Formats: sequence, structure tokens, C-alpha cells
Amino acid sequence: MSNFEPELLITEENAQKKFRSDVTFIATLIALLIFTFFVTNVWLSVYKVQNVSMENTLFNDDIVLADKLAPIHRGDVVIFKYSADKDYVKRVIATEGDKIIFEQDKKTGEYCVYIIYKGEVIRQKLVEPYVKEGGFTEYRGKPSYVVGEDEIFVMGDN
Repeated sequence: MSNFEPELLITEENAQKKFRSDVTFIATLIALLIFTFFVTNVWLSVYKVQNVSMENTLFNDDIVLADKLAPIHRGDVVIFKYSADKDYVKRVIATEGDKIIFEQDKKTGEYCVYIIYKGEVIRQKLVEPYVKEGGFTEYRGKPSYVVGEDEIFVMGDN
């Protein structure tokens, strides 16, 4: 009988496989942690609606997923920080260079929002089928406003 022990070679081979497996597991775990950090801190955010200003689109206590990297367009719903402890959820009504006009319809008495889109001369009544019926009952601010550079103008659906 020889002193050669075949089990010893198998054990070393198994140890190498286990080491490679452990390294692969750790690398996968690190990649997953980096991806999770990116998704939750850079790309997406989960938000709980805490008001009724977006009814009939979003309701109090609804949970929404926000894409932080998407470009913002008219009609989009956005979440923004209003103060250190308060976030708002609103709809984009106008973007840079658009003119917003708030006016009461002389026939119906209804308050209306009109937009002159950047570069156009035609004044268009803002049509928003998602707005809660009878939501815009009065306006006390400036009768018109031009959206400045790097600004958006937002309103709630309610």
C-alpha cells in the first residue's frame, strides 16, 4: 500500500471550488448592494401621498413610485420638496416660457386656466379630463404668469 492519499487532492479541489463560489457570492452581493443603492437613492423613490390635492388621480395614502431621472413634460405628475418637512404631489401645467392666464368665464362664472405655449400666439383653454369636477372654483393670485427659465408651473387635480 502506498502513502498516496487521493482524498487529499479531492479536498484541495473542493476547497478551491468553495473559495471561487464564496468570491462569486460576495461579488454578487456587492453588485446587488450597489444596484439597490442606485435604484433607491438615484433613480426611483417610493412615496406615500399625504393629501387630497390630486384626487381623482391620486388619493390620500396611495403609494406611488417616482422616476427621479425621467425628463419632465407638461401633464406629468411630479413630487417635489416644498419645505424641509413637506413634499407636494402636483401635475405639470406649463414649462419654461409658457404663459398661464387665470380668468373667470363671463358666461358660466367658472374660473379657467388658459395657456399660451412658448413660441405660440394662440391662447388655449387648458383641457384636463383628469381634474375633479368643480375643483377650480376661485383664483386669488396674479391674473397671468410667464414660467421662467428652469421652472415648471404645477397645480393639483382637485
